[in-house]
Amino acid sequence: MNKYLLILLCIFFPVVSFAQKSIRYKNDIFNQSDSIINIKYGAAINIKKNEETLLANLFSPANDTVTNKPLVLFVHGGGFQNGDKSGGYINLSRNYFVKKGFAFASINYRVGIEEPKTNQQYYEALFRASSDVETAIIYFKNHAQEYKIDTNNIFLMGSSAGSESILATVLMPPDFITDSMKQQVWGNTSFSSSQLSILPNIRGVISCWGATPTYKWIQSTSSPIFFVHGMADKTVPYDSSFSHHGFNDGSLILYHQAVKLGLPTGIRSFVATGHTLDNSLVKQDSALKEINAWIYARILYPQDTSNATRSGVAKWQNDINAFAKDPLKKTYTKNAILVTGSSFIRYWSTIKKDLAPYEIIHRGYGGCNLTDMAYYINDILDNYQLKAVMIYVGNDIVVSKKDKTPLQVLELYKYIVEQVRLKHPDIPIIWAAICPSVKRWAVWNEIQKANQLVKEYSAANKNLYVIESPEVFFKNNNTEPDPSLYRDDTLHFNVLGYEKWTSVVQPALLKILK
Repeated sequence: MNKYLLILLCIFFPVVSFAQKSIRYKNDIFNQSDSIINIKYGAAINIKKNEETLLANLFSPANDTVTNKPLVLFVHGGGFQNGDKSGGYINLSRNYFVKKGFAFASINYRVGIEEPKTNQQYYEALFRASSDVETAIIYFKNHAQEYKIDTNNIFLMGSSAGSESILATVLMPPDFITDSMKQQVWGNTSFSSSQLSILPNIRGVISCWGATPTYKWIQSTSSPIFFVHGMADKTVPYDSSFSHHGFNDGSLILYHQAVKLGLPTGIRSFVATGHTLDNSLVKQDSALKEINAWIYARILYPQDTSNATRSGVAKWQNDINAFAKDPLKKTYTKNAILVTGSSFIRYWSTIKKDLAPYEIIHRGYGGCNLTDMAYYINDILDNYQLKAVMIYVGNDIVVSKKDKTPLQVLELYKYIVEQVRLKHPDIPIIWAAICPSVKRWAVWNEIQKANQLVKEYSAANKNLYVIESPEVFFKNNNTEPDPSLYRDDTLHFNVLGYEKWTSVVQPALLKILK
């Protein structure tokens, strides 16, 4: 072979290999960006009763041939009194998403609050800001071809007051808008009607350290929302422990409402961390990784958008109804263990015999994931008096582009635990660790991370337990699952597999509940 050709091949193949491993919108594939600065996207009357020009910056990957890129539209913070469309977290977010192939826009909006600065004045500032966000969305929709934007994949992202503005843009109910807000000086008089025209194009909302006047703004038809917040935030509430100028419910409360309604959602909480994540680049970068994983799933699964039917939760309703009609329902005693979960539990036909002497309420359904479990947990708990609850759900990390991150597995489990605790404050709650399988071996490392996070959370809280069992499913070399323990689908246990599982679970229950 010609030595020059050989050299070229040696150079070329690593490049091809890198390209094959890099996935647009998930990995960094661009090093440079193009920008258009100070685009006039609208004009509106500000609190000084002057017409204010509304400006945006737009960034896209340089030399990109894709003509319909998802757009991340960022709205800055500043307490509705200051701030700008460029800055630390904005620039960090811009670089993060543009490298992955997104278009990224950041906007200025009308700031300023009239005196006296009452809650109502803050709400009017919120209305002005959200009106401007709406104007920006409509502008980029109308100029999508020019800017090479995919109008079916618009993501709103904001921090602090900007977060509150984007939440209001997609959630604010018409009856919240007072007559004074409808005056031209305050904003868009057609906000409620034009709001309906933009919502179908909002693929997701990313709220960073924001809040709303009430969690009830989130409805079953709301846009999917991802939340980021420091748990020690003293400026905007992480939960509902204080009110910030009439913004009462923070990320944790809003996340719980979204989970309760079956919406595609997620949260990245930071322990012992304040507003803006203490401006820590490490924490902000960690947040962006979780945000991007969530956005990536929204892009790939556009049908998984807003309500319980489209997010898949409703498909298990018949199974849940059947639990309520269980002919043995009235015979269960206060010594019963409720065992619920996905198909591994559903297929465990010998569970009552295998887990004797305990009385088992068998509640496995479909191939549910943790979002489903969180949605239905109160129905599954019913009004039973229980000795313990054991949960096994293994369908959130499955070698799919829709996989949740280990952190999102933990957050959903924490919500489920909180719901169990409302009815059963003191009983043991047991996480049966996700088991290895031949079919899902490629993501075993991620599954182990999820199991470990749940284990650490359980160890730090009273009456939470984890039953671990992976080693019994491995071959003698301890490097991969033993195929002889699984059905033909290489996922679910066969009879021998359930015998192995029983050999771990049954004595673990005896130890926990003795």
